[in-house]
Amino acid sequence: IIEGIINIKQSDLEANRITVIKKIERGCFADCDEKSIEIAVEHLIKNAMEASDKEESIIEITLEKKEGELELRIKDNGTGIPEGDFQKVFEPLYSTKIQATGMGLTISKMIAKHHNGEIDLWSEKDKGTEVIMKLKAAD
Repeated sequence: IIEGIINIKQSDLEANRITVIKKIERGCFADCDEKSIEIAVEHLIKNAMEASDKEESIIEITLEKKEGELELRIKDNGTGIPEGDFQKVFEPLYSTKIQATGMGLTISKMIAKHHNGEIDLWSEKDKGTEVIMKLKAAD
């Protein structure tokens, strides 16, 4: 799923001079609706791309299995989320971007929750944001 999204976004990544660093553990599978998870992950990667406004922007994507869960981390070195906006980012229709619906993180969180997973967020202004999606690993 991750490789497919990166391949689709490759021209945008190159045009915006964004380097993607992938650390993907082999054998990571979740019992999930693949299309739904693809939509959620695509929103998370898109957000990281849109926040990457530095001359040397980097997005790190890490997928690993930890204690029966899959942990997907998408970290950018972009603008970060201002402290006052931090609690609002998962609210429907909330966005600080001019041409955005404000639904990306809302949809991603709903999809994770539907799969008995969760999404957490860490951000620091002018240092970047890290989104962590956790899903139950397949047996």
